[in-house]
Amino acid sequence: MIFRQRENQQRHYVRIIFLYSLAILFLIIALIFSRNYLITNYLSGLMKQTETHIAANQSPTALQEEVNRLPENSKSLVIQENNQSSNQTYGDRSLLNIYNYSLNRQKLNEKNSIQTGETFDGYWVYSQSAVLQDNNRLIYWFPKDSFKSFVIIFRWLFVFFLVILSCLVYGAYRSIMAMVGRPLDAMNQALLSLDDLSGNEFEYIGNHFKELDTLGETVANIENRISRRYTDLVNSQQRLTILLDHLNLGVILIDSDGEIELFNPEATEILGLTTDSYGRTYAEVVRSTQLVDMIETVIDSQTGLTEEIELYLPTSRYIDVNIIPYKETEEAKGAILVLLYDISRIQQLEKIRSEFVTNASHELRTPVTAIKGFAETLNDGALEDEKIAKEFIQIILKESNRLENIINDILELSRIKKNNEVAQSVFNIDDAVNNILVSLDNKAVSKNIKLIPYIDNTSPLILEGDQHRVEQILTNLVDNAINYSGEGSNVIIRAYGVASGVMLEVADNGVGIPEEEQKRIFERFYRVDKGRSRNSGGTGLGLSIVRNLVRIFGGEINVKSKLGEGSTFSVFLPYFS
Repeated sequence: MIFRQRENQQRHYVRIIFLYSLAILFLIIALIFSRNYLITNYLSGLMKQTETHIAANQSPTALQEEVNRLPENSKSLVIQENNQSSNQTYGDRSLLNIYNYSLNRQKLNEKNSIQTGETFDGYWVYSQSAVLQDNNRLIYWFPKDSFKSFVIIFRWLFVFFLVILSCLVYGAYRSIMAMVGRPLDAMNQALLSLDDLSGNEFEYIGNHFKELDTLGETVANIENRISRRYTDLVNSQQRLTILLDHLNLGVILIDSDGEIELFNPEATEILGLTTDSYGRTYAEVVRSTQLVDMIETVIDSQTGLTEEIELYLPTSRYIDVNIIPYKETEEAKGAILVLLYDISRIQQLEKIRSEFVTNASHELRTPVTAIKGFAETLNDGALEDEKIAKEFIQIILKESNRLENIINDILELSRIKKNNEVAQSVFNIDDAVNNILVSLDNKAVSKNIKLIPYIDNTSPLILEGDQHRVEQILTNLVDNAINYSGEGSNVIIRAYGVASGVMLEVADNGVGIPEEEQKRIFERFYRVDKGRSRNSGGTGLGLSIVRNLVRIFGGEINVKSKLGEGSTFSVFLPYFS
């Protein structure tokens, strides 16, 4: 919300209204004080006309004629002054008080030949001009009703100007209230917006009211600081949410009442939590008594605890549990933070590594032991018997070759895992299959096994990738089929195109693989029949090498087998690896 005060225009309006109001106020004051002034001036003029008329006529009846010209309800008094203490009067003697008052005024101000004044119910005028005959003095008195119309006009003018002044004052009031009210309203809206924390910007521009400007700037600063802090808080919360949602660490927050306040998707995956778990106690939600006991121990001791446990929810999992007590403030009750790290994969890899070391040591120890034993026998004198010596040397050679094959396969498997790149070249599957037939033909003939290729040339069997790697895959599969097939059996090699690649199949009618063993045959050194495997000359690494090569190509490998009926290995390789 951006507020800008239109101060120049409004201040101009206020100035104009103030000047007009001042002018109207002066007019009203002038009306109040000028009414009597105008009336008395009028009476002075009337008396001057009388004096002028009397001076022009200079007749004994002139004074009486002027008196008779007075309007109705008016009064007059003629005072004839003499040297005695008493004066003669003609007319209304009630005006003698006015005469005495005027006489006293004359002593103070002798220059005024005509005096005027106001009584409670009328106006009077007194003349002491020398133009009057025989030292006569003339006093007129007029009732206020004689000037009724004049007074009414003055009153209406007063009311008219007073109404204009009121309108101007009201307009000034409205303008001032607008100048003050609009920024106050804007400040109020800015403060109200803090309730919903909308993050709107509030800008205050001064209007030359010092106190209001100070308040507006303070409100603007507070509102903008709170908006920025709210924005920072929202951003931090979003980052925290993203972090918790994608963290491979289960996080559970338990409040001081033992109720679950927060948990992330990884904790949901490990403990099987649901949205209904919020607000429930950990004892109700966590289905592992071992984990519940650990939480209770930390709550009681207020000391962190780290331990590896095994959960069965529903399958076995190894979890590294780290429970940390914390307080938001010194006065607050303690809460609990539970961190769960699934180390099942690490445990599995450790087990595989341990088994690999054990199997590798065993596989290497067998030929080494044989070589060492026969070498010691020869050294002890068996060399003298030529027939026995030759037999022993053949065994040593055979075990040496086997040892060499194991080492080469281990190194090859290591190279494959380290280097996932595939040399790019275009080749035909026919060529790879034919190369395998040639290289393994002697071994198959030695066991009277027939290698039968079925190449479907209805669609092009062209791959882009590393031909040597494909030949490695076929070599291991066909070699295993020969090793585990009886004499006089057949090994079938099929190759045909599918929607997005090439399917390779190697089928035999050998001993087969039990169903429960089929998931583990791709592990390193895993043997279904360990004695038969060693006698066949295998290293136990062939299928592991095949699986890793297929993965590099982006393909898939599957096996179908029945015990005593044979096995079929199917490999899918995409056209573009």
